Formats: sequence, C-alpha cells, structure tokens
Amino acid sequence: MRSVSGQFHIYDRRVPTALRLPERADPQPLLILEPTFLVVSCERIKQALHADLEAGRDWSGGIHISIRSVQGRQDAAQINAERLGGRWNYRVELPERMARDQFARTLVQVLLLELANRSAVDRSAEIPLWLSEGLTQQLLASREAELILPPPTLSVGAMLVTPTQLEKRDPDALTNVRRVLRDQPGLTLAELSWPTPENYSRNQAEVFQCSAQLFTAELLRLKRGRENLRRFIALLPEFYNWQTAFLRAYQDHFPNQLALEKWWALQSAYFVGRDHQQLWTMEESAQKL
Repeated sequence: MRSVSGQFHIYDRRVPTALRLPERADPQPLLILEPTFLVVSCERIKQALHADLEAGRDWSGGIHISIRSVQGRQDAAQINAERLGGRWNYRVELPERMARDQFARTLVQVLLLELANRSAVDRSAEIPLWLSEGLTQQLLASREAELILPPPTLSVGAMLVTPTQLEKRDPDALTNVRRVLRDQPGLTLAELSWPTPENYSRNQAEVFQCSAQLFTAELLRLKRGRENLRRFIALLPEFYNWQTAFLRAYQDHFPNQLALEKWWALQSAYFVGRDHQQLWTMEESAQKL
C-alpha cells in the first residue's frame, strides 16, 4: 500500500496464519499491525511530528515498511538507511505485533533520520536517543489515540469499528513527567547524553523517558526553539557527536557545554518545584502588577 503523500510504502510479508507461531499471553496488549491502518498511522505521526517542529510537509527519502511474522518474544523493529540515486531511502521491518510506544518510537526515529539526511552525502546521521525518545513521549502524551489506529474490534451491521473513549482533564502533555520526577530526580545532561543499560532497567526507564521529554519540551520553549531544533537535526550528519552540532545550532543560547548543563539543572529544579495549574495567565499577571 502507498500513503497519500507517497512517502510511505507498506509491504505485507507475513506468512500464512497456519504457519505462524502461536500467540502468547502478554501483560500489556500489543498493537496488531494491518497495512490499511498502518499506512494512515504513519501519515498521522509524520504530520504531528512535523507540526511540532514546524517542518512543513516536504519530504526527500522514501520509507518502505515491511510487516513480518513474529519470530520470538524479543522480536524488535529494524531500520536501515541506504543512499541510492543521490538520495536516502529507508527500509523498516516491523513485527506484526508490537507495543504502541515501540511502534511510535520506531516511526519517530526514521522520520528524524529522513529530516537529518536531506543534506547528508557521505554518512547517515545518528539521532541521539534523548531526542527520539523525548519527541515520541511528547506525541504519545498529547494525542496518542489520534495517531495510532488499531484494527477494528467490533462489527456493527456492515461496518467494522473500534470504540475509543477519550478523557481530557488536563491538556498539559507533561502531566506524567511531573508525577514521575517529583518522586525521583531527573537525569543529568551526561546521563541523557550517554544512557547506560541501567537507564533502561525497569526502575529507570520511565525516568529516562520523562527526562528526555522534559528536555525536548524546554528546548522547544526557547526563543526560536523549533527553528533551532530543526537546524540541530540538519547538522547531525556533519559531526560524529551530537554535542558539537547542538552547540552550533544553539550558539545564541548556550556558548559552551557548561552553560547548557547549568540551564538544564535550573529548568529541572524549576519544573518540579512549581505547580503549573496555579500559574497566572498573561492577563492575570498584568492585573497583579
């Protein structure tokens, strides 16, 4: 199947049902990938990510996604970037069943690669984990149900539907980040830059995800935040470490690494120490003054 923009091509590589491994019970329900719904979810995630970055709707590299049969409990997604005919193309292999956050993370990763590699010639960019994780968590927290479409589960007459119930009490996408980081300290810049296996243990995975989401959100709040983040992504293929590209893109805000570390330490402390629901609006602030 081909998406409406022409960027995504979906291939169904699953073996016949009789030859597949039997499904096992899983503590968390997995997303079942079907081409007709996957192609729509890909476009929606792309549009949401580009809207957050104000990146427009243009694209350069095609993304070819294959759905394959599950081969084991630890079956993971794979992304391969290859340069053909003067431009980069991407091949993604997805297991037919995977966690929703894993699916979103894979799509965000390949979309960031496509953005970064538009000007790359010799080597593909390396996307820092905090960036892909931060943007993934931001999208899931703000509008997950709108982006990821599961196959229909109910038959109503001649129609197949999936009922979805949305409850919106707090529009703040950082609600879960506040809950987690109030109980456990956020990660330092060094821990975000070079995550260790301990960061993705059961106890620390959520802390890393929340710290990455907060770091990304605070960067977007800066003056010309989206413009600078796009410039940072575009500079990634030119350097072998993301810190050099980052300081080049954010030179107006952070003259050196130490300035960035101080800024992040202050933002982390300020974020946890205030209640966003008690902040005044611009009009209320003017009246108080």
